Amino acid sequence: MESINQKTVNRFWSRVDKSGECWQWTGSKRGIGYGQFAVKINKGKYKNVATHRFVLELQGIEIPPGLYVCHHCDNPSCVNPDHLFIGTAQDNEDDKTQKGRQPKGNSHHASKLCDLDVWLIRELLQTKTQTQIANWFGITQATVSLIHLRLTWQ
Repeated sequence: MESINQKTVNRFWSRVDKSGECWQWTGSKRGIGYGQFAVKINKGKYKNVATHRFVLELQGIEIPPGLYVCHHCDNPSCVNPDHLFIGTAQDNEDDKTQKGRQPKGNSHHASKLCDLDVWLIRELLQTKTQTQIANWFGITQATVSLIHLRLTWQ
């Protein structure tokens, strides 16, 4: 990142609450809580940047293209550099899964079934074929098989 003037740095830090372990961004935020900050890129033109990325750049840490800045603390508004790490998309997914934040079952945005459906599928497996059940629920036979084997919806 180009040299940032002190006025911009002061404006950034004026929007950070350091009273807790997580340093909370108190300025503008994107939809799911990630902070954004306007940085002047040339005369009269500004660009919104992600605050958790910006704070690392202020620390002199270069973020290679295509990499993410992830939160150890899982707090999207946190800009404490000690809570941040640079990683790939896969690193970010692995971190989410390891911490148990991966949506499962009903909480997954693409889920077609609820817990009651799964219970009913397991009951129906005693008298119906997997293909019949799959057709009734609008899912694949493979999904019914995975439910039956308890490889999904454990």
